[in-house]
Amino acid sequence: MQVRVLSGPGALVELAEPLDDLHAAVGAPLMARRPWLDTWIASYREYRPVAVVIETGGRLAGAAMLAERGRRLARFVALGHGPSDAAALAAADHAAADALAAAVSDYLGRLDRPWQLTLRHLPAGDRVAAGLARTLPRAVIAPGAVSPVLRVGDTRTLRAHVSRNHHQQIRRLRNRLDRDRIDPSVAQLRDPDGVHAVLPEVVEVCRARDQALGRRSAMDDPAAGAFFRRVVLSHARLGLVVLTTLRIGGRLAAYVLCFVDGAAYRMWHSRFHPDWSRYGVGLLAHDAALEYALEHGCELYDWGRGEEAYKSSLSNEQVQGEDLRAWSGPFVAVPGRLFLRAKELAARGERRGGATERAVDTARRVLDRVRT
Repeated sequence: MQVRVLSGPGALVELAEPLDDLHAAVGAPLMARRPWLDTWIASYREYRPVAVVIETGGRLAGAAMLAERGRRLARFVALGHGPSDAAALAAADHAAADALAAAVSDYLGRLDRPWQLTLRHLPAGDRVAAGLARTLPRAVIAPGAVSPVLRVGDTRTLRAHVSRNHHQQIRRLRNRLDRDRIDPSVAQLRDPDGVHAVLPEVVEVCRARDQALGRRSAMDDPAAGAFFRRVVLSHARLGLVVLTTLRIGGRLAAYVLCFVDGAAYRMWHSRFHPDWSRYGVGLLAHDAALEYALEHGCELYDWGRGEEAYKSSLSNEQVQGEDLRAWSGPFVAVPGRLFLRAKELAARGERRGGATERAVDTARRVLDRVRT
């Protein structure tokens, strides 16, 4: 097997169709594929793409799509880090996976400065990640984010896939709307022009909801905001976006943004305007989005990262991801391991509540200092 390392924004362009073929062959999720990654590169310019690839018999057999930033300390992440719900270390077979792990380890080992590697949202049991954990001097594989999913059976109706409590809650919300003589309108947008036209409203609803929660909106971050707009429009042009909108009196009250990934619908972004919160417009929009997916051949509805109650009420499985972190030396590893410990303490404190509030705050301050 031949190893190549490509770096810079042109790495994806050089790999082109062979990378697409490999990702298709291994079933890489949409958020780990070239159109998504191209958009990420164009938006997150502080990172330099680095691709470590394995070729055999004239074909691409493995690819680790990474990104690097930092001068004194080289910080490596998976290409797409941050807004992506999934990453992939694509390998055609076990031999290619083992060779890819060895190639990435060798590349990192030859760097002339300290480094750290953070690969989040990998599938559980990933063979390349396991190989990296064995061959890198200091590496940890830990449970990652949980993604609730709904695996669809033969019945394609929404009622068959929701709990009795959820059904009753929706009925109460609709009765409240009827009493107040409010008639919401729902639309499913798939054509690029329609998606483009409503995008400014989507951004404003997102801002309004984030501000109501007392947090800075991603729409106001230059890189994240640009990525959001670019990735939605580029995938709409590919026919891979379903944007569910719920309007009241002509105003956008809620939206749900899904990407169509083969027979899977992947819910990536949703918000509701706080002016309409008493009517549960967010939940109504999610019901409409799921119902549309069921009617259009969806076999798996992926709710994305996070264990919010509304996701759990509309799912029948919890998919556990995996995170790999590795460090070049002990002085680099200390803050990295501190990050993992602080993350564990924060999660434990939130589960216990009340008495551990101070510990949670302390842990979160540590996280802010050492996170990638």
